Amino acid sequence: LIFGKGYDKLVETDERRKKINKFKESAWKFVYYLSAELFSLSVTYNESWFTNTRYFWVGPGEQLWPDQKMKLKLKAVYMYAAGFYVYSIFDLLFWETRRKDFGVMMSHHVATVVLIVVSYICRYADECNRPYIP
Repeated sequence: LIFGKGYDKLVETDERRKKINKFKESAWKFVYYLSAELFSLSVTYNESWFTNTRYFWVGPGEQLWPDQKMKLKLKAVYMYAAGFYVYSIFDLLFWETRRKDFGVMMSHHVATVVLIVVSYICRYADECNRPYIP
């Protein structure tokens, strides 16, 4: 009121910009994790191993591990998760605001991608998808 409208814009510019950027980053992650949760639950809810862990090692049609065939929907969940974590590596490097935990987050994303790929190759899809459900 005393200094006019221009003063408010000058004073709040940096602080507001930081808050808006942090909100956008947080909103994006919220949207991803919510959609990943709903997608994972919709794919895995009717699986036999969802409620009984004995069926982790028995695939469709009584296929025993490691000769289990992975269902297409479960592959889609894997690709969705792997795609997000690969994107997150590039996001941390090039776009996201650098924070104190940059090294920890980078190692977390790299380790997660490695675990997703190894579990996919070794056909641990049923066992690994259950803890993945965010």
